Amino acid sequence: MALFCCLWLAREWRAAFGAPDGFGRLLAMGITAMVMCQALINFAVVLGMVPTKGIPLPFISYGGFEFAG
Repeated sequence: MALFCCLWLAREWRAAFGAPDGFGRLLAMGITAMVMCQALINFAVVLGMVPTKGIPLPFISYGGFEFAG
């Protein structure tokens, strides 16, 4: 899976730098960055490098965050 992600990253970077304009380049790089961040978080959870909680937003899920309101 890590090899697949590396290959996908390389292909997307090549596509981003081959874009005809700046918007296409930024769009391709942004989509690639979002997917790769999620993949890195997933790898870290699977390898036990970060704790698994199962709660998407822990402060908000339990009724709010005191500093925000």
